[in-house]
Amino acid sequence: MLKLQGIFGIFVFLGFCWLVSNDRKNINYKQVLIGVALQFSIAIIVTNFAFIQTFFNALNSGILAICDATKQGTSFVFGYLGGGDTPFTVEQGKEGKTFILALQSLPMVMVMSALTSVLFYWQVIPVITKFLSKILEKTLGIGGALGLSSASTVFFGTDVAALLIKPHLKHMSRSELFTLMSCGMATVASSIMVLYTQILQPIFPNQGTALGHIIIASFINVPSALVVALIMMPQVGKTTGGHLVQVDQPHSTMDAITRGVSDGLSMLLNITAMLIVLTALVYLINIGLSNFTIMGQAISLQKFFGLIFAPIAWLMGIPFSEISTAGGIMGTKIVLNEIFAYQDLILNMDLLSKHTQLIMVYALCGFANFTSVGIVIGALGILIPERRSEIVTLSIKAVVSGALANCITGTIIGLLS
Repeated sequence: MLKLQGIFGIFVFLGFCWLVSNDRKNINYKQVLIGVALQFSIAIIVTNFAFIQTFFNALNSGILAICDATKQGTSFVFGYLGGGDTPFTVEQGKEGKTFILALQSLPMVMVMSALTSVLFYWQVIPVITKFLSKILEKTLGIGGALGLSSASTVFFGTDVAALLIKPHLKHMSRSELFTLMSCGMATVASSIMVLYTQILQPIFPNQGTALGHIIIASFINVPSALVVALIMMPQVGKTTGGHLVQVDQPHSTMDAITRGVSDGLSMLLNITAMLIVLTALVYLINIGLSNFTIMGQAISLQKFFGLIFAPIAWLMGIPFSEISTAGGIMGTKIVLNEIFAYQDLILNMDLLSKHTQLIMVYALCGFANFTSVGIVIGALGILIPERRSEIVTLSIKAVVSGALANCITGTIIGLLS
């Protein structure tokens, strides 16, 4: 029954895209079928071949090394607040109380940002990006500029992906620009992936397995976002060719590290500030909502989201008894961000089956939320100021398309699990 729900759900999600499409006559249905087939192919390959699982298991040692290295740095700077030995005895069962997110987990964003910058300078990421872009161009028939930028979103956010094709941005069609924004909304940056693995540790004790799922989700989300976006806004006319542009290339490995640290610090401060403010706002809203009741129960933001997004959770192949909880977590992701949503998933994991937990890990893995709108508008608005009003117009629609792409990816994983 759950499989049938999922199959029906994929048709509903794609049907909704068709319903809100701005040009149904020019939808390339062959492109859509190839895109969906590509999503299933990637999912089948990464979930069924032993050597892929071996690769992701090998990542575990790398992740543990990054975590330990980060802990060494935070302990040196912050002492026991950064994860070092405590100068006092911690009461049994209260060890978790010494964990401080901003000083122990979030600094990994800086470490990963520096590593990503170095891998880009060493040409590792550009080679992978070019390979992925060629696959997307050959299979889906998209232009070179969109192929490169959408492939780049596997590793970077929309801002960096757009920067890599900066000279081509102003020439991109409205459809290509929207599709680029959708891909950015549907994926996550490599610099923050390891943070998710720490949050998801109660579900995946082996962090290599957790990272494997996050990476797989990002890879599947690219063709998923392309399919959704090209239905909602089909490409008409010539596509935009393009090549990778490495703007302001670092002069050395150390230069790459310092630039990565600087970018990571900016991201860390932004994440910390957002978590503080959004947590406070949710608390305030829940205080206000607690004055109202439905069927004798106080209303909260999470329960409100659960009612709205429960049907979407059902369409993803989630059991009826769990759709309210899953829907609330999805709503948290859309309105706040995926970090809050993953934390909610852990808090409610005892209410969800393993099948649902896996679907949710994939469905939440994307930047498609309202807080990302400002980042996308700000970044693209600077790069192509003459198209700022167009970017603003497309931004909310891009959130919808990115979220739908995430839902389709989660549904596909549910069908194959």
